[in-house]
Amino acid sequence: MLSSRVTSGYMTVLAARSMAVTATSRSSSEVKDSTKKNPYLHFWRLEMKNRPEGVRVGKYTTLIAEKWRALSDAEKAPYFQEAEAAQKKIRSLTEKKWKPVGPRSALIFFTKEKLVAVRESKRRAPVNGADVCVQFDALSPSDLQKYEDMAAEDKVRYTKEMAEWNPKE
Repeated sequence: MLSSRVTSGYMTVLAARSMAVTATSRSSSEVKDSTKKNPYLHFWRLEMKNRPEGVRVGKYTTLIAEKWRALSDAEKAPYFQEAEAAQKKIRSLTEKKWKPVGPRSALIFFTKEKLVAVRESKRRAPVNGADVCVQFDALSPSDLQKYEDMAAEDKVRYTKEMAEWNPKE
């Protein structure tokens, strides 16, 4: 159990240590980047570089916390900007960039429409793929044009997404 003598600065040190412990599987640069997500921790790390010899970490952390509270919002702004930039960097590193879904055909759009109609009617019988293909083949050219237009739009979407997608990232 912690005594009442434990300062908020000491708790900050414990929080910083726990971040480092939970991140043991990461490289040291990733651990440093993860601590930058919090503006105060970024400020704390910069201030700790100036810690005089012989001053205990807990005591100096208390002084840093007081200094942080005394800063105006304008003085804290660069630390918040740094934290936002670090969060964006971490998100971009952890996001999986999936290859775009291929262009869908007119038959796919027709089948989706049929499935939606079955779900709305709450019919229990499954949609037979062969029956859907027969119905698709029996469409008039004017009805078929609707689905071909949807397929053409989807092909444009696919082409655009493929141009933006970079598997190396």
